[in-house]
Amino acid sequence: MSGTRRSMARGAALTVLLAALCLLAPRPVRAISEEPQRVVYGNAAALHKGEIQLGLFSPFLYALKDRLTLMTHPILDLLLTPNVFLRLNLVSERLFTVSLDGGYAQSFLKTTTGSSPGFGTMSAIHSFYLWDRLTLTGRYAYQFTFSPPDSYLVPEAFATVFLTPGWLLHLDGVFPYRLGRQAGFVDVSGKLVVMRRFSTAVIALGVSVGRIYIVDAPRLKNPVKSPVYPVIDVVWEF
Repeated sequence: MSGTRRSMARGAALTVLLAALCLLAPRPVRAISEEPQRVVYGNAAALHKGEIQLGLFSPFLYALKDRLTLMTHPILDLLLTPNVFLRLNLVSERLFTVSLDGGYAQSFLKTTTGSSPGFGTMSAIHSFYLWDRLTLTGRYAYQFTFSPPDSYLVPEAFATVFLTPGWLLHLDGVFPYRLGRQAGFVDVSGKLVVMRRFSTAVIALGVSVGRIYIVDAPRLKNPVKSPVYPVIDVVWEF
């Protein structure tokens, strides 16, 4: 078996093992509620202890404790980029939430220069919940990449509106700013998504302009070079 196949097997096995351990852990069964604090995209809130969120393209989330959530992106694991992130919830009130995020990812795939892209990130994220209809979120990340070394500031803005019971409209923007000698904005993007909420799942359809971000990683290039992408996602909660 080649080195690449062994790396693919390790990445896939790690993802399956992590998902299995979390899914088999004792946990209460909850429905996805209509509360603004429960929006899927762009939310500083932490999950309840034992709760799980799993999406096709969204991160896999597992609440180790009420204020501590483990996150990983299964699609990156399958693409030979094992990754793990943690969210620590500092403040959780009816009208606002504040959390800290941090994590690391490293690819097994070699680039044309022989390097393996990887990055670490730290961020602060806060959400405001207004009139039981609107969630506004800001996220401010610092990211450092490897091979070649680089660093970025990555501010993000999110807005989710509850249109009617079960229907939501989401808008976000990502604005990576490269630091150092080549300072400037790179790969700025925006996304508009309509979401339909069911008892334990959310279906999202929309469009992304600029590029698709699986995570805030400017060095992880898009496989398809196009300024516009469709957004299709399904997120389950257990």
